[in-house]
Amino acid sequence: MSRRSWLAVVRSRARVVGAGLGVVALGVTALVVTGSGPASAVDAVRQQLPIVAGTELSLPGGACTAGAVLTANGLLWNVTDYQRSVRYVVTAGHCGSVNDPVSVRTPSGVVQVGKVTWTSDRADLALVRIEPDASRRQLCGSGPDGPRCVISVAYTPRATGKVLLPAGAVSVTSTGTPGSSEIFCTSGITTGAMCVWHTYVPPQPISELPAGASLAESAASNTEIGDSGGPVVSRSGVLYGIIASRGRVGSSVPDVTVYTTMDQFFKEQSGYSLAPAN
Repeated sequence: MSRRSWLAVVRSRARVVGAGLGVVALGVTALVVTGSGPASAVDAVRQQLPIVAGTELSLPGGACTAGAVLTANGLLWNVTDYQRSVRYVVTAGHCGSVNDPVSVRTPSGVVQVGKVTWTSDRADLALVRIEPDASRRQLCGSGPDGPRCVISVAYTPRATGKVLLPAGAVSVTSTGTPGSSEIFCTSGITTGAMCVWHTYVPPQPISELPAGASLAESAASNTEIGDSGGPVVSRSGVLYGIIASRGRVGSSVPDVTVYTTMDQFFKEQSGYSLAPAN
């Protein structure tokens, strides 16, 4: 089974059992909420705007979690106030397809915020374009020809560079790789913020991992349905990756969480950087 077919199986939201191409196979389960919405454990703060890493995203196939908030680089993408206010959110690729609408459920109702603009064919990654909020007001004054009014439009980003952790909304400071003995966090719409993870290094090579995949293990709870796309992050806001799935390595090792590194995203999409936290 190739990396492309591994990813296709994950996107079908079915349980996969790897076979044959490595010493150890990894069975995985995609973590998408299907049906009416996420489990009752979801914090209310995850269902509001602006979007941060950890916000609930609603797509046609179910609910997932926002994993990283980015801006587009380059002068051509930042000429106008509107362009400077557009944001991009990284989530798991199996959460949706290109052109799928993306919404956020807020206390005042469901708000469509954008659409999926890209999915990777090598890794479990997707990119969502988040349109800014537009507020219009009429400005009037006097001129040589008498009173004159114009319509002014102000744009405000609907996503910001923060992540929901046990301490609250923390600024995302950079991207990186967990230290060998570091305890780090995930933040998903079902399990909330859990700072219980350490890097799992299998004793033998694992077959069927897609590009950029890393493994995290915990002696406590694992990620659950709905957490797909959520951030893997340090307790101080260093972003490591995007939750892809959970799985079991062999028969004697507890469940692990599979995540896609941010390095892999930037290898495939180099024209973006972390969004500011304001």
